[in-house]
Amino acid sequence: MLQNSFSGSVIQAEIISGVQNMDNIILIFPAYRIKGVTILSDDLFPFFIGIFHVENNHISSVSTDFICGSVIQIKNIADHLALFLLDTALCWFFAICIEREPQRKKLHLSLCVALVLLVLGIFKYTGFLMGNLQSLFGWPEVIPQIVLPIGISFYTFQLISYVVDVYRGGVRAQKKYWILLLYASLFHQCIAGPIVRYRDVAQDLAKRQVHAEEVSRGVSRFTVGLAKKAVLANSVAVLADRWLPMTTEGLAKIPTAGLWLGGLCYMLQIYLDFSAYSDMAIGMGLMCGFHYKENFNYPYIASSVTDFWRRWHISLSTFFRDYVYIPLGGNRRGKGRQLLNLFIVWGLTGLWHGASWNYVLWGLYFFLFLVIEKFLLGEKQQRIPAVLRHLFLLIIVSVSYTHLTLPTIRL
Repeated sequence: MLQNSFSGSVIQAEIISGVQNMDNIILIFPAYRIKGVTILSDDLFPFFIGIFHVENNHISSVSTDFICGSVIQIKNIADHLALFLLDTALCWFFAICIEREPQRKKLHLSLCVALVLLVLGIFKYTGFLMGNLQSLFGWPEVIPQIVLPIGISFYTFQLISYVVDVYRGGVRAQKKYWILLLYASLFHQCIAGPIVRYRDVAQDLAKRQVHAEEVSRGVSRFTVGLAKKAVLANSVAVLADRWLPMTTEGLAKIPTAGLWLGGLCYMLQIYLDFSAYSDMAIGMGLMCGFHYKENFNYPYIASSVTDFWRRWHISLSTFFRDYVYIPLGGNRRGKGRQLLNLFIVWGLTGLWHGASWNYVLWGLYFFLFLVIEKFLLGEKQQRIPAVLRHLFLLIIVSVSYTHLTLPTIRL
């Protein structure tokens, strides 16, 4: 099973490799075969596994059967790579402007964030917006099909965090464009997290050292992640597919007990999938001399929704806390404003995971329970036995994931 940026969209896919012949150069890239069609995953960053020279139509050490080319999306790689280079160049330029012109730094920050978010919005949310307009007003007649640039959600957030940290004085602006480009394009984590902040790897980017002990730890961590994904997550996914089908007709045939079992399996599958990706990213980082922060801290032992989101996808939840919630005022401007800030943050959290109302409602679902915990229960929550609080949390999380298996909600 392949998980799409923890969008909850899990599809059956066979990992294969593709090759593109360009002027006697063969570029080998990762791809997926889905229902007999070879495509590039929208989540995979366009890094190249290998380059082979072609002479007289012969590829040394590569079988001709290996040439399967991604006929659907390979033509978009150059455009997406140019877009990535442009986004990075914008943030590199504006960060230097912020440092050189402190009296105009708010203007530079606003322009930079607006531009990179505009790019993200055009490529990720145009179809969603046009689809809603079509449902409501019958216009436009044709919805443009825009291919999502690979890894855009992750590298956009990383670049925004870098520029904001320069604005706040937390880091110095990087004068060398290629170093910032390296930061934004680290293939270990750019397709499934964790979201790495520049200040956490600035030293590694400047003067990286690879130690045998860390390489050993990295190999072990990567192996654990690979086994977690290939052995555990994929096995649980079989049960999740059987007991929680993604069609209304299929759901109607499953008994209630089976649906609960399927929900629990799906909940476990998502954790094993996503945490496995983070394990592998952290492990590969250590092998290359990079030190990434942990992204999961046993989230299913949490006893409240608040505690759960301190443990689950930590890099994303702390991003929204530090770069959205606190700048909006956090809890410093009264309960009414705090309620609005939480609503905005969780609406955006859902929208970040996927461009559909399913994900928006998924985010607002957690918003509802956070409001109950913070404004209604408060300290009373601690009076509830820990076992019951933990059980209630697991039920909340399990039900939340079923939102993502339902057919796409339309206006």
